[in-house]
Amino acid sequence: MSTGDMELPISNWAVSAVCVSRFLPFLRFHFYGTDGDGRGLANSGYNLAVSGPMVVVTKGVERGIDPTAGEDLAHLDMVTKTVLRAFASQDGGLVVTFTDGDRLKVPPDRYEPWQLEGDDGSLVVSVAGGGLAVWGPDTPRA
Repeated sequence: MSTGDMELPISNWAVSAVCVSRFLPFLRFHFYGTDGDGRGLANSGYNLAVSGPMVVVTKGVERGIDPTAGEDLAHLDMVTKTVLRAFASQDGGLVVTFTDGDRLKVPPDRYEPWQLEGDDGSLVVSVAGGGLAVWGPDTPRA
C-alpha cells in the first residue's frame, strides 16, 4: 500500500533508547509517549529501525552515519530528545526534527532504509527504490 507525504505519529514523543544491531546492521530508536508530567505511558511506543545511511544534525553540525560501516556514537545524542515533528516524504525520505532544533534525516535508498513500527500494530516502511508503504493497526499485512 503506497501513500504520499505524511506526518508520522511521534510528535511530542521522546527517544528513550538507541540500540545497535551487530548481525543485521541497523540502529533502532525507541520512542515513548508521556502523560504531560514527563512520565512514560505504559504499553505504548514506537520503534524506528534505520538500516540505511543517515544524517544526524546536532547544534547545527551535520554528521553522516552508515549503520553498515560500524559503530558511530553520534546517534547517542538523540537519547532523551523530544520530537517536534516527524515527516516522511513520498519518495521514502524521513526527517525527524526535535524540539531543540536537532534533526535526524534518512534519505531514500535502493534498499528499505527505515521503518517505524508502533506498539499498536501500525507500520510505515520506506520501500526499496523509494516510496512508502503504510499499514494501520487493523490492516492485515501481506
